[in-house]
Amino acid sequence: MKKNLLRLLLFVIAGLLRFRQEIQTETFDNGTLPVPRGGNTVTLSYDNLPSTGVGLAGKRYIAAIRFDASTLVAYPEYSLNSVDVYLRDIPHNGFFLNIYRGGNSSAPGALVYKKFVAPSQLFSYSWNNITIDTTLSVINNNSDIWVGIDILAVTGQTVFMSLDSGPGNPNGSKIFIENQWRNLSFFGQGINKNWNLKLKIAGPSTQLPAKVQIVHNSPEPVAKNVDVFVNGQRVLSNFEYKKATPFLDFQPNTAYSISLTLPGQPLSSAVVTFNASFNEGENYVAAVQGDLQTGLRLVARPGAEVTGILGVGRIYATHGSPDAPEVDIRERTAGVLFSGVSFGEFTNYISLPLADYTLDFTLPGLSTPVVSFRVDLSAVAAIVAPVFATGYLNPASSSAPGFGLFAVLTDGTVIEFPKVPSIPPPPPPTGHSQRRSVTQPFI
Repeated sequence: MKKNLLRLLLFVIAGLLRFRQEIQTETFDNGTLPVPRGGNTVTLSYDNLPSTGVGLAGKRYIAAIRFDASTLVAYPEYSLNSVDVYLRDIPHNGFFLNIYRGGNSSAPGALVYKKFVAPSQLFSYSWNNITIDTTLSVINNNSDIWVGIDILAVTGQTVFMSLDSGPGNPNGSKIFIENQWRNLSFFGQGINKNWNLKLKIAGPSTQLPAKVQIVHNSPEPVAKNVDVFVNGQRVLSNFEYKKATPFLDFQPNTAYSISLTLPGQPLSSAVVTFNASFNEGENYVAAVQGDLQTGLRLVARPGAEVTGILGVGRIYATHGSPDAPEVDIRERTAGVLFSGVSFGEFTNYISLPLADYTLDFTLPGLSTPVVSFRVDLSAVAAIVAPVFATGYLNPASSSAPGFGLFAVLTDGTVIEFPKVPSIPPPPPPTGHSQRRSVTQPFI
């Protein structure tokens, strides 16, 4: 046992030294996602500014914080809302958010909530907000609450969790390694610090949040990766072209300033700043579109649908290709789905049977395809998603992306559709129609 602890201690110290060396050229940003859901939200934490970090090479570990019952008694009628965690690295296998109830100062009680968070939903050098998707009251039988980030080990990867500058609070620096709970200070005063980990709890609210999904659909090569600031706080780092967030909760009827900078640059060097406000209880898809020549813009579409229906596809189209003209979007056997869609515009939703389609982009009123894509929905049980035209029909340089098509699911997953040969459509059928109907009523 002593040999194992000594080996783990060496792992932690080596990770700490390595991280300190790397962090000399990095800037950490304090603050959480500024718009947690709920109108009366309280943040419970022990940490201050992100400063350094520790990690274990190829080892599973749980970074945790504890809130004792005497602290929680001040929040009757509150429920657990979400967890903010600052990540230096994205675990290749993702992690689990664990919520424990009960226990004592040495170890948690029963695991009452467990949520897997995939790597595609995470951002490095950023605060990551993880919603708690069930109702858990803050006060329950005078018991403690522990919040843990369960890092799944990957051979050869050292996943660094962020720490503040200390001093560590015994409840803010719990770690589970080799089947034992300890405090980070056990491994020496050099890591007498707190995890950058926060629990948000929400009281009763009369206001529903606005839910906003952010999509990077600007093919501008200079802005391939950007940092996103909301009201002065950096909330996304290295946000990539053709990537999206899940739906985030924004306080309704509030003025927001949304700025884009090149990665690592301060807010004062913003490439563009947008002003936005969102209505109570409304769902939005907000896409960054355009380029430096046409102008970067934030296109926010209200009325976004977030819940699918079994056996039905619900999609709408957004034209985000700066050099493409107005287009019709046709299904090869069923005809026009969306007509006369111009750059920057979005369409209404349509309903589709879940099948394998070929979508042809044509000039308005014409049937000869300019470019075509295979959109295979046959393997899904339900889907609700915006579909984005993107890139350039005629890229001006090798760094400019070509014309493409992708869909964004409600959890932020992006599905890119492959190009297929553009061939003239068959002549209209005679007699009994052989066309496939894709615009059936949505019930």
